Amino acid sequence: MGNSKRESRCQILITEMPVAIREALSEDAQARDVSRNEAAVAVLAARYSVERQPSSTPFRPVAVDTDGPITFDVPTKLREKLRVAAARQGATIAGLIRAALAEHYGLPVEPPTRRPRTATRGDA
Repeated sequence: MGNSKRESRCQILITEMPVAIREALSEDAQARDVSRNEAAVAVLAARYSVERQPSSTPFRPVAVDTDGPITFDVPTKLREKLRVAAARQGATIAGLIRAALAEHYGLPVEPPTRRPRTATRGDA
């Protein structure tokens, strides 16, 4: 019997993703005939040295969403490495993902640091 063990996966929700990154990711996915998720996970897994089982889901042409959240289905090992790197850098996982994809596609990179929190009703 072959190794049919499925890779443990989890989802990461990115609430803000610049249009330029969305477009570059879509173009990359189309050129390689893979899903947008696979294109993003391939970039991130390579950057964080995570072995993974590539997805065989082909590219599906859809209009590039210019706003709204994006959910990536990633190997649990990759999410853990992102969590550790974010904690070490004082960043968010979403910020690290945006920075990694922007850098990979040759786009301007925003620092992945945490944004200052705005005052809430209980703050003086």
